Amino acid sequence: MPANERSRNDHPFVLGVRRRRHRVFLLVAVLAMLGSWFVLPGPAHGQSYGGCQATVSSTDVSAGQTITVTGSGAVADGTVTASIDGSEVGSGTADGAGNFSFAATIPDTASGSETLSVDCGGGAVEDITLTVAAPPQRFLPAGTATATYTCVGADTLTQNVLNSIGLSSFDVGAKITSDPVASPDPGDPLTMTFLWQFTLPASLVSISFDLGNTELPLSNGVDPMIATTGATGSVIGNAAPHTVSLGNGTSAVTYTEGPFTGTVTRTAAIGDPIVFTPGTTTNSVTIPGLTLNFTCDPGDITPMTLTDQEGPVPPTTTTSTTVVATTTTPAVAGNALPRTGGVDGRLIILGLGLIGVGCLTWTAARLGRGRAAR
Repeated sequence: MPANERSRNDHPFVLGVRRRRHRVFLLVAVLAMLGSWFVLPGPAHGQSYGGCQATVSSTDVSAGQTITVTGSGAVADGTVTASIDGSEVGSGTADGAGNFSFAATIPDTASGSETLSVDCGGGAVEDITLTVAAPPQRFLPAGTATATYTCVGADTLTQNVLNSIGLSSFDVGAKITSDPVASPDPGDPLTMTFLWQFTLPASLVSISFDLGNTELPLSNGVDPMIATTGATGSVIGNAAPHTVSLGNGTSAVTYTEGPFTGTVTRTAAIGDPIVFTPGTTTNSVTIPGLTLNFTCDPGDITPMTLTDQEGPVPPTTTTSTTVVATTTTPAVAGNALPRTGGVDGRLIILGLGLIGVGCLTWTAARLGRGRAAR
């Protein structure tokens, strides 16, 4: 290098510029290093950041299950929360070192792959992927109840007609069936559907038929099923007026009322039985100029007992039914009619077969009034 150039580089002014340039470079490097230390992380899902570290007792869970959330890196003595789809499912308080442990409950609506977000406070969050199994299905199966109803007159006129033929009461058989339904949790509503089937004994049908009555016009039917165990409430059926044909007059006749649907409230724990018992029924038989009203109390009852079963709800078996006459095996053998009185069955009209007697009574009354008028 020429002497004059070396002398310029060694000049005090040039040396000072060089020293100042080195200081600038050093300052820039220090500032860059400090800046990297103070850059805060931005939010990101599916990863942990800000020092929050969390684990769960199980990642394969079921809806409604409770798990334990444990971790570290929370704000000292701060609140830590866990949420799914923005809804909090559990929370706890960190200790002075930022450690935490608390319970979280998987929502009943959760299913498939769900993200549990654990918020450690101060913007620190960790996301944990859970696999949520579908809740087990359960149902209450179809059920059956039976009873023998003892019927009496619901008013003085009807009871007087019964008494006039030496009959204090009469019996009618009943069978009540229900549809299978989804099983609710305790405290939730339980919707039930009941179908009632009544059987008129062959002896009643035969006597009514011999008196010229080929059908029974029924009205004002009230058929209650009462929750007596495991639920509160009743399903009260109000039957529409209908006419029951007595067929050929030689066999027992069955007819249906319903189906009737209503709601009770479940009180039984899952797995405990729910029991329904048939209650007192009413019905009316109408002929020209006369209506006979009956009230019937159940006896010899086999209640309907329903217990939870696992699986999907089976298809419905009870459907709307048109009232028709069907022949069945006679419910009562021989000439004995089901009754609480001690009258020969061949001499009385049982139950709704009182149409014939009612008609005779009404006709006789009219004739008596006519003679008196003359």
